[in-house]
Amino acid sequence: MKKIMLLLFCSITSIGYAQNSSSLEFSVSGGISSPSSSFSDTSFASDGSFFELSSAYYFSKFGVGISIGSFSNPTEGDFNEFTNQLGYPVSNSTEDWKTSYYGIGPNVKLNLGTIDATLFARYGQMATKEIALAGNYTSENVDFSTTIPVYNLRVPEKTSSGYYNAGLKLGYKITENFSFYVTANYLSSTSDEIEIESRSANFQDLDGDGAITEQEILKLIGSDISYSSTSTLTKLSMLNYGFGLTYKIPTNTKVRKPMQDVKANKQHKENRGLLDFQKPDKLKNASGSIVFTNPTKERKKQQRKIILITPKNNSSFEEISAMPKFTWRTVGERIMQPKYGVTVEKINSNGRNILKTYFETGDKPTMNAKTIFKDSPENGNYRWKVTELSTGTTSKYVENNSQLILQ
Repeated sequence: MKKIMLLLFCSITSIGYAQNSSSLEFSVSGGISSPSSSFSDTSFASDGSFFELSSAYYFSKFGVGISIGSFSNPTEGDFNEFTNQLGYPVSNSTEDWKTSYYGIGPNVKLNLGTIDATLFARYGQMATKEIALAGNYTSENVDFSTTIPVYNLRVPEKTSSGYYNAGLKLGYKITENFSFYVTANYLSSTSDEIEIESRSANFQDLDGDGAITEQEILKLIGSDISYSSTSTLTKLSMLNYGFGLTYKIPTNTKVRKPMQDVKANKQHKENRGLLDFQKPDKLKNASGSIVFTNPTKERKKQQRKIILITPKNNSSFEEISAMPKFTWRTVGERIMQPKYGVTVEKINSNGRNILKTYFETGDKPTMNAKTIFKDSPENGNYRWKVTELSTGTTSKYVENNSQLILQ
């Protein structure tokens, strides 16, 4: 338990350096449990199944997770194969290895485009129940019947030990809250604490042909049969791999009050992210110019929004080639794989009617003027805005007049 608390402390300390974007996840997974050769060779364990429930709290990319699960490994196939090689009939009784565990440890989440990769590690306790395997030779005779124990293996009592595991999850988002993932992890007990006892009969090759037959065993009935016993300490270890589902709950989402929604809707109508240009009669340059007016600096808010940067307020351009790039930035909650739409509209002098619209999309917060104006724009008044298409977030509308005049 001291080691678990130390691991938890180290995890929380490292998380303290992360950004403030928290979430809570619940996962369920299952699949194949494949024992290592060192464990399988001493226990007759073969491929079985595992089931696990887990939860993780993320402070950002870093988090702390807990897991509880179990796995089961059958022994019948490998034990039958072993006794079939003896050369005489043996009836077997077997049990499955059954182990349960719980642990705690760090999680690290990485974004690989549409795939979320999660690295995790756990340290905790595991318990393996007692198990007994037996192979017996039974003789049926008109005068008598007898059963001779040939081989048996057992773990005499329930065994508890520490364990550790480390693994990877690759998740694909199905909805905003649900993800499907595949997973693989290596799990091992921390020490050789599982004691396996085995006992086998020492039958004699009476005719010296190198094989023990049923007839030779029948001759031993009624006499003392010697046995060899061994005791082995083994480490339980295996590879678990399968798939699962994750449900995510963002924990930094604030509940909006009805009055806040009314104010937000009102401001959305007033601030649609459009940018106007000055009226022609306010320009003194006879050769013509392009004048952009952008939003002034805004106070930093918690909600997500788009702020226009260039062209700067009251800047003038006599031709498209002299214009800087259209640039903007997004503040607030991060948008994963954004898709921006830039709209430039030609309007009449009073700004009430739209005469022509230019529209172009891109995935970066910048765009060349020539990309938007595929042909030379006409003289007149213009305004523009930027909209993030997946969320509907739109840049602020500013009531300034400006125009575009070209020779």
